[in-house]
This record gives sequence, structure tokens and C-alpha cells, in this order.
Amino acid sequence: MKRSKGFTIIELLTVITIITLLIGITAPAIRQAKNIAADLQQRSILSKDYTIGLELFSMENDWDYPDSKELGTTRMTTGAHHLAEALIGRDLNGYSSKSSWDAEADNTLPFSPYDLAIYSSIYRDEVYIEDEDPMAFQISQIYDDVALTALSIPIRAYGGSYDYNGAATANRDSAYVFTDIYKKNKVVMPDYGQVGFTVPGETVKVGSPILYFKAKDTKIYDTTATSLIDRTSNVFNYDDNIAILELGRIDDQEIHPYYDNGNAPNTASEDFYENLINHNIPAVGVDPIPYNKNSYILLSAGRDGLYGTKDDITNIKKR
Repeated sequence: MKRSKGFTIIELLTVITIITLLIGITAPAIRQAKNIAADLQQRSILSKDYTIGLELFSMENDWDYPDSKELGTTRMTTGAHHLAEALIGRDLNGYSSKSSWDAEADNTLPFSPYDLAIYSSIYRDEVYIEDEDPMAFQISQIYDDVALTALSIPIRAYGGSYDYNGAATANRDSAYVFTDIYKKNKVVMPDYGQVGFTVPGETVKVGSPILYFKAKDTKIYDTTATSLIDRTSNVFNYDDNIAILELGRIDDQEIHPYYDNGNAPNTASEDFYENLINHNIPAVGVDPIPYNKNSYILLSAGRDGLYGTKDDITNIKKR
């Protein structure tokens, strides 16, 4: 009998099985390659874009980097806020030399330090981020205040002038933070427009805030610092972004490993300091030497959206 030219059922099943096996083998490798590429991109943004911007800011501001200390009473302007204000201003038009660096305090003034009609370009630095889309959003755009309130999570970080639905808030002054590329939450853009986004009502995805810690001129670096006094004596102050850490992960409010919630025993702040130690340099006396002790630390929560896990991305160059 003459055999049919087509494939038999057995042959087709064999081919399908082989293809399925190949996909199963290659898919994890593809995902891993994508993750590595994303991590390299985020590290490049921290180590190049923001670094260049901060150096330019420093050149025009007495060779000093912006402070990262949290400021405010009921709403805190964090280190993450200060980073964005220095590089793009609180209104995306450049830093104002009239700013107090405290968005809450400036919000109560008769007029904003970022009022273009009053403080013209002579009080403004240029925008130090070259990227047309610097991934800048306000805290109230990133986090769902209703969900946080329902979970009894304190909302101390200064939110800004628009929420995640694109609606105006009660705050007069905006206050941006930079976000990472690991996008988890959807937000609706407000009518005023934004760098990189020109369509009112457009839905976009946002990542977690980039935390910023400026190094202070001190030799003290106590890795077991748990009290506020001890922390403020360190080269880096863990509390500079605590109001953001309190909010949890942006999509489901899972607690960050780096969040010290005040419960004893708690090693969150201790872990933060331990991960900044440069073990390639001998300690001075009993004090270990941190990385970037003369500049600053930038911290992305990484792919899992949690600060204090292995996939965190920083501007630290470890050898």
C-alpha cells in the first residue's frame, strides 16, 4: 500500500511535544535575560542620569548635593522628594532658589516658591534630567490613599496636588519623586499634563519611588543604631525616607523588610546599615566604612517592589 504524504497523528504529537519542551526550556532563560536587562537599565539610570544631574546641581549650588533630611510636621517631604526637586523642580520647571525644601511649609505660604508669575527664571536652575520622560510622579499618584487608610497605615509622606485618579487634592504645591522602571500601579494622568505625557486622562503605569540618602560629614557609622538620635549621627540617616517606607509596597502594601515599625526586636534599620558597609576598606577603630561616604545613596526597590531584598538596585559600585 502506498503511504500518505502527510504526517501521522503520532508524528504530529511528537513534533508538538518537542516544541513544548523547547519552549519550557527556553522560557525561563528568556525571562531571566529580560530581568537582567531591566536591572542593567535601572542601574544605568541611577548611576548615569541621576548622577549627572546631581553633579550639575552641585556645580551650580556651592558644590553641595541636596540634603535628604525629612522635613514637615503632618506631611513629610522625604529624601526622595528632595532628589526630584533638585533635578526637575517641584513643578517640573527647574529648582527654585526660594524653596524651603519643605513642600508642606511652602504650601502654607501666601504664594508658592514655584509660582512662575512671581519667581521668574532668575530664581530657577535648569532642569538637570535630559530624558524627556524622567518617570516623575507625586506620592498621591502612586499610592491609593483610600486603601492605605482602610489598612490603618499612616500617611505621613507629602502627597502632592493630584491623586492616582487624576483628581486635584487639597495641597497647593506639587511635590514629585522619581520612580523606577518596575511598573506595578496604574494611574490616570491629570489635565495639567506632565513630562513625557501630554494626553489628559491617559492611564499609565508607575513604579516605586527612588529613595535618596545624602552622606553627612561625620565619621560615625553605627550599624546597630536604632534610636533617632543614633541614626542622625550616622553618615547616612535611615529616617530620611521613613515616611515612604511606612506605606508598604505600592500595589498591595506588603511591609518592606527595611521598614522599622518600632516593634522590638526589629533589625530593619540595622540591615539597612549593614548592606551599605564597604568590606574592602578596613574599619576606622570600631566604625566600619560605608560605600559612597562622600556623596549619596540611591535605592530602587527592584523587581519585587520591596526595599531591603536581594533584587534592590543602588548606585553603589561594589567590587
